[in-house]
Amino acid sequence: MRIAYDLTVFADFLEKQNLHTELVKLIRQRSACYSLENDIRSVTECLDRLDAIDAASPSDRVWVGQALMSCAVMMYCRATIEDGNGRFAVGTTRDLNEDQKKKQADIVAFRNRVIGHFGKADGQYGEGWINERLVFKPSEEGFGISGVCHRASFRSDLIADLRELSAVVNNRVIELRKDRSKKLSILLMSLCADVHFIQLISQYEFSPETFFPEADPEIFWESPLGASHETRLKSGEIIVNPIEVYPETYPVNVSPL
Repeated sequence: MRIAYDLTVFADFLEKQNLHTELVKLIRQRSACYSLENDIRSVTECLDRLDAIDAASPSDRVWVGQALMSCAVMMYCRATIEDGNGRFAVGTTRDLNEDQKKKQADIVAFRNRVIGHFGKADGQYGEGWINERLVFKPSEEGFGISGVCHRASFRSDLIADLRELSAVVNNRVIELRKDRSKKLSILLMSLCADVHFIQLISQYEFSPETFFPEADPEIFWESPLGASHETRLKSGEIIVNPIEVYPETYPVNVSPL
């Protein structure tokens, strides 16, 4: 039997109806873990490509390096700034030591004052990143106002620190994901004994053909339980990111529905 259910949309419905609050909470937490792992994976991919262009042509170092550095910083901050305005907060930076917390604060300041908004380019990473001046240049031919700018493409120390912090954050998210996956699966399996619950969730079937309209849905159906899937383009190939499967979460003597 091929069947799957869209827990994200289902949780939206349950929340509006004030039903199954514990289930909604677990869905939000597990969804946050998945989203966070995606963000940290994006950080790592950017840093890997930065390393690859380290000996590349000058134009690649300038333009590609600058784009990858900016993306890595933005995605890291997207994963670690938990201000209550988005994903369910899971304490992504809780395991950072004091030195790492200082780096975390400096990276956030760098994002806020340099990469994401205009501000004073100072701090551990901001100093020397960009220097803009306005110059008055008089001459015998006349007078001119010129702009001069020095802008960095990427910083090696920031790359190393992003790798260090991303690894700590990712390890915490993985442990949270394991715990929430187990709790969520056990709760769902117990609720499936309720005919009314089955009627509710059956209204929220997930269709890979609709979600991935120009990709092969067989990739979704044939992937192991616990794998995640994504496309980077609408017509792109589905990328399967396997994660550990927990047999105790899926009792063989219990039918999912």
